[in-house]
Amino acid sequence: MTTSPSNPPTSKDSSSIFRRLDSVAPASDKAAPAGAEAGHGLPTNLPDLADRLAALNVQADRWASPDLQAQLRATPSRPIDTVLCNILDENSEAPLEAHVAAEFAPDLVGGLEALAKVSGASRVLAAIGHDCPQEQARRIRDAFVGTRIVPIVLRSDYPQPNPVLLIHQITRRHVRWGQPPTDQGIVLLDAAAAVAVGQAVNLAKPMMSVPLAIHDYTHRATHYAIAPLGMRWRELLDAFEISTELAELRAGSPLRQIRLSIDDVITGGELMLSASWPEPRVVPDPCIRCSWCVEGCPVRIRPEALLDAAQQEDLYTAGRLGLDSCIECGICSYVCPSHLPLLKGIRVLRKSQTGSRKR
Repeated sequence: MTTSPSNPPTSKDSSSIFRRLDSVAPASDKAAPAGAEAGHGLPTNLPDLADRLAALNVQADRWASPDLQAQLRATPSRPIDTVLCNILDENSEAPLEAHVAAEFAPDLVGGLEALAKVSGASRVLAAIGHDCPQEQARRIRDAFVGTRIVPIVLRSDYPQPNPVLLIHQITRRHVRWGQPPTDQGIVLLDAAAAVAVGQAVNLAKPMMSVPLAIHDYTHRATHYAIAPLGMRWRELLDAFEISTELAELRAGSPLRQIRLSIDDVITGGELMLSASWPEPRVVPDPCIRCSWCVEGCPVRIRPEALLDAAQQEDLYTAGRLGLDSCIECGICSYVCPSHLPLLKGIRVLRKSQTGSRKR
């Protein structure tokens, strides 16, 4: 694992929005043709590609970009016909994916074309948010000219970037939470993962760092960085002078309620973070049966009934209520006027479900 000094050297190319928190060399200005990696041809199947990427430490497993290694190693129930790049951002105030796709466009194109060639996919799609910054959208589209990558502009209102919703919106195929998209003939990855794949297969470049965005709600500012794997979140906050005593760090959208310890290390997981004031402790009131959680749920399940099932430890009823369909977006908890721990209840059920399956 890479370690970083207590005060990591930083640099920022005047043409780049990303501040480099290590000495990683800039990405290539032009991607090599697919399969040009170190004089070797491109692998002929996805498991072999997974092995090559693993050897170069390429990893991606986050809410909007499912486990890449698991997708490539899974035995799909249908042939792969689509490679889908998710360039939608969870938070319009921190459009990380748009900036990554624009700044590293040649590597992104190389990664998507390599995946399509190895998988045999007949189409390559890139989902771009309707609120993608104009300059970044132009650069992304320009990079796709002359390739078979088809850009698709979608409303990226949260939680649209989630793969379950995104895949259904574009292909009308149904993927359940935790199910690899390859089961529905799709390889799905975000812009950061596609860039890492492109740099690995075309340039034999290992993944030693990741692009990050942190939205500081305490100062209403967004910061972008290229940070080494293994750096602690504390060091990232220090680099941007964000108080580690006052700020509470969350991964992804704050609605998802994924709190991070500042002493955790950066991995290939969530890349968009938020720093905000700690939330006051709230004592939940009884459910008033308003159905706001049901109306707000993007997959139309009943979060309040699932909370009841969690309190009763009733996995059978939870399954019938749609536990497997929940995408953990957190909207139900956000809109609940009684401040019920709806998302927490669902996560407790899933943890119990995983434990029962192992027995």
